[in-house]
Amino acid sequence: MKYFFILFLFIGSYQQVHAQKNDKDILKNLCEQKFAYMLQANASGLSSLLHDSVTYIHSSSKVDSKNSLVNTITNATTLYKKLDIYDVKITTFKNTAIVVGKLHYAAETKGELRAYDLLFT
Repeated sequence: MKYFFILFLFIGSYQQVHAQKNDKDILKNLCEQKFAYMLQANASGLSSLLHDSVTYIHSSSKVDSKNSLVNTITNATTLYKKLDIYDVKITTFKNTAIVVGKLHYAAETKGELRAYDLLFT
């Protein structure tokens, strides 16, 4: 009986870790997709990923709503040239996840090319 209980705990722990890994992979893929949509100026794709009440804070401290971010991208106010993410870390707490990472960013804004290495959440 003791061995069955230990095996049951192991299987339960394995399933929980496997589910978390799957969830983290899904979240990382969604994060990558968001940046891909921004790079492609894909309004419908970006709009489908962002919650209606999202607040997007740029490195310049400019604050956008979902609509203003999508409009900025589709109206070519900002032309993203490169959005490469790396060192992505995902921490989960019950039904909440925090995604942080680094981003090499290059974009043209008002005719000026800018490139940065940034942190994102």
